[in-house]
Amino acid sequence: MSCANVDKICYDWRKNLDQIEKQNMYEYYKNIELKKNIHLEIEQDISRADLSTSDFAVEVESGNNALYNVLRAYANYDPEIGYAQGMNIMVSWILKFMKVVD
Repeated sequence: MSCANVDKICYDWRKNLDQIEKQNMYEYYKNIELKKNIHLEIEQDISRADLSTSDFAVEVESGNNALYNVLRAYANYDPEIGYAQGMNIMVSWILKFMKVVD
């Protein structure tokens, strides 16, 4: 990563800091619009994840698919990595065994 890229990331982050502080980071990154190709890739891979958890079978458009929401938030949080195949499996297992906290 070049210094120019780091400077741009830092500038963008500082510019959005007020908005990030008003809501938690997860909600902030989850709600940023994804590039269409990444959205489609995540949506296709969700069907390949461990579907013994019915939460992952929920339509992504409903906003209630925890697996999609976490993958989307991460892809927005770290655009250099974005989304890669296999993340759906790792995140599905993490979500499956984590406690939900309100």
